[in-house]
Amino acid sequence: EERVIPDLLAAGLDETTARYKSGLGASVLFTMPGEPMLYQGQEWGEATGRILEPNPLHWELLETEGGRGLFEHYRRLCWLRRERLGLVSFG
Repeated sequence: EERVIPDLLAAGLDETTARYKSGLGASVLFTMPGEPMLYQGQEWGEATGRILEPNPLHWELLETEGGRGLFEHYRRLCWLRRERLGLVSFG
């Protein structure tokens, strides 16, 4: 899997809209049956593609309004999955 932000930016969306769309996708992912799988950094809007060379995460994105907002959205979705029996994955 790739991170979704690069695809959205390549489709012509601005960064803010790409983060909103990424959050919407996360909402669907976290409310579906099964375990949600994330590509590292996806939860704060990491925008680099998957490459074979070293590709360090940009932790500084957590200090931006958009990155922090997306991270908080993922955090709330994690809480929701733990708290609502209907969203818990079994065995």
